[in-house]
Amino acid sequence: MPRFILCNLMLSTALLYSPALGAKQLDFGLPPNFVAEEIYEVPNDEQGSWICLAVDDRGRLIASDQKGALYRLTVPEVGHGNAAKVEQIHLDIGMAMGLLYAHDSLYVMVNGRSADGPGLYRLRDTNHDDQFDSVELLRAIEPPGNPGAGHGNHAIVLGPDEESLFIVCGNMAGFPAGGFDSSRVPRNWGEDQLLPRMPDGRGHAARIMAPGGWIAETDLDGRHWELVCSGFRNVYDAAFNRAGDLFTYDADMEFDLGTPWYRPTRVCHVVSGGEYGWRNGSGKWPAYYPDSLPATVDIGLGSPTGVTFGYDTNFPNPYRNSLFICDWSYGRIYLVDLERSGATYRGQQRLFASYAPLPVVDLVANPLDGAFYLVTGGRGVQSHVYRIRFTGQPGAKLAEPGIAPRTDPQIANGLHAQRQELEELHAPREAAAVDRIWPDLDHRDRFVRYAARIALEQQPVKHWQDRLSSETDPQTTIAAVIAAARCAKDMGQLLQMKLYSLPLEELSHDRKAELLRAYGLVFIRQGRPSKAFADELGRRLLRQFPSDESDLDRELSRMLAYLRPQGTIEATLRLLEEVESPEDQMHHAAMLRVVDDGWSIDQRRRYFAWFRKAATYVGGRSNGEFAQQIREDAESTLDVAERSELADLLSSLDEPSQPDLKAEPRPVVKKWTVAELIPNRDTTWQETISQASDIERGERLFSVATCHRCHQVRGQGGRVGPNLSGATRRFSPYDLLETIIEPSKAIPHEFQAVTVVTVDGKVVTGQVINFGKGGMSVRTDPLQPWKSTRIAQGDIEEISPSKVSQMPTGLIDVLQKQEIFDLLGWLASQ
Repeated sequence: MPRFILCNLMLSTALLYSPALGAKQLDFGLPPNFVAEEIYEVPNDEQGSWICLAVDDRGRLIASDQKGALYRLTVPEVGHGNAAKVEQIHLDIGMAMGLLYAHDSLYVMVNGRSADGPGLYRLRDTNHDDQFDSVELLRAIEPPGNPGAGHGNHAIVLGPDEESLFIVCGNMAGFPAGGFDSSRVPRNWGEDQLLPRMPDGRGHAARIMAPGGWIAETDLDGRHWELVCSGFRNVYDAAFNRAGDLFTYDADMEFDLGTPWYRPTRVCHVVSGGEYGWRNGSGKWPAYYPDSLPATVDIGLGSPTGVTFGYDTNFPNPYRNSLFICDWSYGRIYLVDLERSGATYRGQQRLFASYAPLPVVDLVANPLDGAFYLVTGGRGVQSHVYRIRFTGQPGAKLAEPGIAPRTDPQIANGLHAQRQELEELHAPREAAAVDRIWPDLDHRDRFVRYAARIALEQQPVKHWQDRLSSETDPQTTIAAVIAAARCAKDMGQLLQMKLYSLPLEELSHDRKAELLRAYGLVFIRQGRPSKAFADELGRRLLRQFPSDESDLDRELSRMLAYLRPQGTIEATLRLLEEVESPEDQMHHAAMLRVVDDGWSIDQRRRYFAWFRKAATYVGGRSNGEFAQQIREDAESTLDVAERSELADLLSSLDEPSQPDLKAEPRPVVKKWTVAELIPNRDTTWQETISQASDIERGERLFSVATCHRCHQVRGQGGRVGPNLSGATRRFSPYDLLETIIEPSKAIPHEFQAVTVVTVDGKVVTGQVINFGKGGMSVRTDPLQPWKSTRIAQGDIEEISPSKVSQMPTGLIDVLQKQEIFDLLGWLASQ
C-alpha cells in the first residue's frame, strides 16, 4: 500500500507518540512551551472532509463535512489515553462553512444544497436530551450561480453584545432573500472604472460585480439584516477584539501576481460602511483610492481561512491578546500583533505554527481547557483535528517582539471614539447632522475622513449641496465632490468646475492622487466632460506628468489616456520605457492600449516593442494573459496602413520567449563567504552602511542578483520569499548576509520545502501550495510561481521536509565586494 503521508502528516520524525499524554504530538514549529497533538483522524470515506468548527457549552467540538453531515466531537482530556468520541448529528442539514454555538442554539451557515438550500439556520434541543432535534431556516441566501460554489456563505460571528450575529460572505455568495433590510454602506455601489477593465483571462469571477464579498449584522432570530461593509474578494472568517472592533482576513488572486492590480492576502479592520475595493479582473481599486479603505496588514500569498483571537485560551501574553489567522494553501497559522494607530490599527504578522502540508481550515479556542483546536480539510482533503496547548507555567509572560508604539494611546482612543461617533450617522438623520459631519471631511486621519464622507452620503444631498458650493478647503472639497458624484444627479459640470478651482500645483502627491480619483468619479457617474474642458484639464495635468511618484503617475496616465490631450502618447510612452518596475510598466501599457488615434508609426513601434520585454517578466498564471489582452486591445486600434507597416514586428511577438531570469548576466567574481565580507558577527548596520559607496546603485544590484524575483521591497518584487522591507530591523548585517550566502543553514519554517517520493521513484522537491481533488500541487520553481507539479494521492510513496532551501546559492557571487556593500546599504534604507 502506498503510504500517503499527506493524509497523516507524518513528516519524517515530526510525529511522536506519548502514552502519558494519550495523543500524537507533532512538530508544528511552535514557540517554546507549546505543543501540538492529534486528537482525531477523520475517516474520509465515512465522515467526509471537515471544513469548520464550533465549541459548545460543554467544550465539545461541532464540525461539518463540506459535502455532508454535521458531527459532534468530545475531546479527550489532557493526560488521558481515552480516544475522542464522535457522533453524527442526525438532522437533514450539513454542507456548512460556518458554525456558531450561542444561547443554547447551534447556528449553521449552509453553503450547498443541504436542508432548504444556502442560508442561515438555527438548530435547537427542544426536549433537553442533549440532541438537536429542531432545524429552522432563519434567512435564505440566494447565490448567483450553483449552490455550494466557492467564495460563498462562510462564518457566523457572535457580536460583542452577544445579542447579534455577524455574517461573513465571499464575493459569489449572492444576497439574503429579499435583500438587505438596511445598509450602513450607501446603496450606490458601482464598478467605477474610468477606462475599460480587462476581465481575468480564464474567466474567473468575470460576471461578479460590486459590492463583492460582504459582512452583515443580524439579530439572534435572523429577522433584520443590515449590510455593514463590502468590497472583499473571499473573506472566510472574522473576529472581534476586546474593544469591539472586527477584523477579517481577505484572499488575494494569486494568478494576478506581477500585475499592478495584484493585492496580497490581507488583514482588514472592518468598519461601518467600509468599502475594501475588490473588483474583478484588472479593476481592483488601488489601496490609495479615497473611496475605499486600505488593509491593516498585508500578509502575502496564501488562502485565508479561520480567524480568532486568543482570549479564550490560557496562553500567556502576547499570545492571548493576539489575532490568529490561518492559511490553507501554505499550511501556516500566523499571529498578528495589532496596535491602535489613529482611528484604526496597524500590525505585523509572525509565524505561530506551520507544517508541510497542513491545510488548516478553521481554528477555535476552547474556554474550558484553554487550548486551540484546529481542523484540516476542504476539497476532499483528509481531515484531522489537532489541539495546540501551552505547557508552561500558568500566567507566564513570554518576552516576544511586538510593535513599537507610534501613536499616543490617548490620541488613538480619541480618534477611535471620533470615528465611532460619525458611524452613528451612517443612516439618514435630520438636517443638523451635516453640521457634525462636515468639519471631519478634512480630518488628518483617513478613517475619520472616510467615516465622515459615508455619513454625508447617507444624508439627502439637498441638506449639503449649498455647503459644497461655498467650500474652499481642498481636502473637504475632494471628499464632498466624491460624495456628490456618487449620490447626486445632473451635477457634472458644477462638480468639474469645483475641482478645477482647486490649486492643483500646490497640493501634495497624495492629495493630487485623490483629486484625480474625484475627477474620475465625476466623469464616470455624471458623464464625460465637454471637449473644451477635457482639453484644458488634460493640458494642466500633462504639466504634472511624470511626477516620480508611482501612485500619482499611475493616476495621471489613467486620466490622460481618458482625456487624451496632445502629448499624452509621447509622455506616457517615455515613462513606459524609463520606469523600472514591471508592474508600473504594465499599468502604463494598459492605459495606452485604449488610445486609438494620434500615434506616429515610430511611437507604435516603440509601444509594441515593449511586449518583448513583458514576455520575460515573472508573475502569476494570469500575468501573461493580461499582457496578451493589452496587446490585443492595442492592435484593435490599428488602421490598415499601420497594421501593414507593423506586420513583421507583430509577427515576431508571437515567437516563444523565455523569461530572462538574470536581468544583467555577469560572470562569477568569486564564491563569497560571510567571513570575507563581515568577519565580525557584532558588526552594526551603521558600520556596514559606512562601507557603501553608492547606496542608490543597490536597487539595481537587487535585480542583478535576481533577488527581486522572489522578494518584495516597498511593495515591489516577488512574493514567494520573505518580504525584505525592514529586514535590517530584524537581522544584523552578519545574519542577513549569512541567509543570502548559506540559505539552507536556517530555513524559515513557513518557507521550508518538502521532498515527495512517488511510487515509481520520481522525486519532486518544492513548496506545497494546494490540496484536494485527490492529490497535491507543489511549486518547484520559485522564479516561476504560477507553475506547479500535480501529484495524485495514489502516487505518493513518502514525503519529508527538505533540508535544502528553495533559495539558490551563489546569487551574489556575480557582484564585486563594493557592490555587495552597496546592496546591503540600500536594503538598510528600505
